[in-house]
Amino acid sequence: MISRRGIIRGILLPVIFLIHCGGGSDVGNPDITGYVSFVNGDEASRAMVVLGVDGATGSVDTTYVQPVGDFLLCFKAVSFDTVFCDAHGFFRFDSVAPGDYVLVASKGSKSGMQKIRHSYYQESETQIVLDASGNVTIETFGAGSSDVNFKVAHISGTTFTAGADSQGVFRFRGIPSGDHEIVLYRSDDTYESYAEFTVLPGCSASMVVDPERSSGFWTAKECGPREPLGRPYILWSSPSDDAEGMKNVDVGNSVYDIIIQFSHSMDTRSTGKAVKVISSDSLTSIDSLWWEGAGVLYIALCTRDSLGECIEGTPFREGVTYTVVVDTTAKSDLGVNLSYPETLIFRP
Repeated sequence: MISRRGIIRGILLPVIFLIHCGGGSDVGNPDITGYVSFVNGDEASRAMVVLGVDGATGSVDTTYVQPVGDFLLCFKAVSFDTVFCDAHGFFRFDSVAPGDYVLVASKGSKSGMQKIRHSYYQESETQIVLDASGNVTIETFGAGSSDVNFKVAHISGTTFTAGADSQGVFRFRGIPSGDHEIVLYRSDDTYESYAEFTVLPGCSASMVVDPERSSGFWTAKECGPREPLGRPYILWSSPSDDAEGMKNVDVGNSVYDIIIQFSHSMDTRSTGKAVKVISSDSLTSIDSLWWEGAGVLYIALCTRDSLGECIEGTPFREGVTYTVVVDTTAKSDLGVNLSYPETLIFRP
């Protein structure tokens, strides 16, 4: 049983992300208590803990200001509470109404998260472990081409929120590891959410979203093991996107110019047909494809002469831009198609 020690209660929420409107806890409900420690077991003395309600709220004021990069956002009828641990890493939230909550603890560059279901008849206890924080980037497919673009991204139950930049990109820093619900709001108060986006300690993860399609079409590029039925995408390529300078790859007696590694095992027949290579001088085409397993694709290119014959030597020419497009007919071996065309652009 967790002992009752004193705590230092915070007065203001962290100003770097969110301020709240109204709310509060009902007097007479059980408490939520716990300990915060580092991964090595040391007590996290004076760590800050923020309590928020789990789940997306259906109403948010997207009219916000952005002074010096900070966001002042108002989530209607949603409140957050903040306390600081005592010298032993112990914390307490007094008289918390029953419900599902998210607890985010932080100290310095370390953070941790726990979700908890709090009942009306007994005190809830938990342990939060601090580890390296992660970063999350959310890219909007077709940003700027629609009148229903997302305006605000929020990690449910936390004070982490971000506005879109001019390219429709949302950037989060210092996110605790765990499975997060990511909610994106439009200016008309409608929203879409992605239920379990995994962040690992010290990881940089990303997602591609579309304001005109449901979250089932979003592409989650998470760290660690990938969901077998998740949307496939290009995990790695050589040359990489926007690279300058090329080198050929020898595989046995064959020479290849481009390597693409996919996030999932692919249906090689449909995916091979979905790959196109275009050069700015219109002289380049695919000569041959070779698969290593079902996840890595090797591409040999050909520069054709006026008779349509391949010219010997490297197909990469200075001053020419090369574009590789994998369209949405490409699919994993479990039948899940790419949600969006994948494009790589590079120059010698």
